[in-house]
Amino acid sequence: MKIIIYFWIILISTNINAKEIFLHKLDSWLIVTMEGEEQSDVLAYKVSILDKTRTRKIEFPSLIGEIIVSEENNQLFSCESNSILATEEALAFDLKGNQVFSYKHHGYLRNCGITEDKKIYWLQYNLVEDINPHNVFIALSSDGKVIHKESFQDGKNVTFRYLNRSYSISIPDADLPG
Repeated sequence: MKIIIYFWIILISTNINAKEIFLHKLDSWLIVTMEGEEQSDVLAYKVSILDKTRTRKIEFPSLIGEIIVSEENNQLFSCESNSILATEEALAFDLKGNQVFSYKHHGYLRNCGITEDKKIYWLQYNLVEDINPHNVFIALSSDGKVIHKESFQDGKNVTFRYLNRSYSISIPDADLPG
């Protein structure tokens, strides 16, 4: 199952028009379709959960993505990339469609992801201070609390501990936003 979810995330980030994944815990299908004009940078994702008979159960609001599903947290996390549209925050929903939390962006969102155990969301921002770019790394728990925040310029493995577990995430050198 982990391979399928990881592969699904990669497919979403490469602009596949539609994708579906079976959510074993819910005995349901999660369907993602892309909305927007062909050849346009302005795209949104329509996300729905269907029951086994393919009847629509839940519809999420339009999301910008990148979209991450965590069955461990029973959540859908949308990083809400702000490179084209001026999105203001990342969003997390439970798999019933209710918004669980939002996290206000700190600037240009370069990348986002989830830890290998599918429990911790992370965001990488590129900011500029005195004409020098630097990274801001934020790790969020499933309830939206900041569990680690770090600023640095050169690429590194960001390491932190949460609930007696160690995490390490590789972040590249800071770059200018855009």
